[in-house]
Amino acid sequence: MLTSAVDLGFSDLPGDLVLAHPDVIRCYYRDIDPTLIRENLKLAPIERLRKLEEFVSFLMELREAKLRGCNAESADNAADANSL
Repeated sequence: MLTSAVDLGFSDLPGDLVLAHPDVIRCYYRDIDPTLIRENLKLAPIERLRKLEEFVSFLMELREAKLRGCNAESADNAADANSL
């Protein structure tokens, strides 16, 4: 049996909209930590946005660090090639 939007409580979606087979949903549920969802739902929307902004900022820092590492590695490889 397939799960429809109405079965899951999405009354604003068409009833004939099939979202997923229950086995597929169960497969994804095992990778979800409900405590994190509950924790985030306790926050006000603005607090959730702040957390998202902090996370995006962290990701940008990681990306920049990776790029700096790749550039330094390229420079080291070029210096090694020149010394041969």
